[in-house]
Amino acid sequence: FSIPTQLEAMRKYAVDNSLDVVAEYIEDESGAKLERPALDHVRQAIAQREFDVLICYDLDRFGRNLGHQILLEQEFAKHSVTIRYVLGEYKDTPEGRLTKHIKAVIAEYEREKILERTVRGRQGRAKAGQVNVGYRRPYGYVYKSEKHMGWLEVVPEEAEVVRDIYRLYVEDGLSIYKIAKKLSEKRIPSVYDQPGRKGAEKEK
Repeated sequence: FSIPTQLEAMRKYAVDNSLDVVAEYIEDESGAKLERPALDHVRQAIAQREFDVLICYDLDRFGRNLGHQILLEQEFAKHSVTIRYVLGEYKDTPEGRLTKHIKAVIAEYEREKILERTVRGRQGRAKAGQVNVGYRRPYGYVYKSEKHMGWLEVVPEEAEVVRDIYRLYVEDGLSIYKIAKKLSEKRIPSVYDQPGRKGAEKEK
């Protein structure tokens, strides 16, 4: 159970500990969430008793929330599944559990500090007049930038579509579904349908 760059280390761990690998789960979602695609598959496989040992690269890959971690460990134990970590060994003793929980709390703290710094950085850039649109620009605008500066410029063709959407919703009272259907009938591409958009398939 890992991200792609950590798979080799985990495969080696399995070989070194004479464990047969029956499945590999790669997680792209944040460890702060309890509902994650790969984790959901792991829980389903455990419920069906498809394996008895789960190897994780490190604690923060399994979860960055102590409450979630304890909940999952209890769930796995109920199905007689043990969890092993490549970067740490935690014995099933009061001391071992304490060490693991302290490390889990630190991972949760680090996640919150990263989030705090990210928000503070965005606020600072906004106060300096810089626009931060992330990886997805708002429809109707194009992102422009120079050194230490960023801003949005209106795309006339898309702005006209935005006005049509506003009119259909506010004046004509159409639902979001009916508006989307009308746009599709007119073959108006969404932001996701534009060529060369990185990650467009995932966003769809």
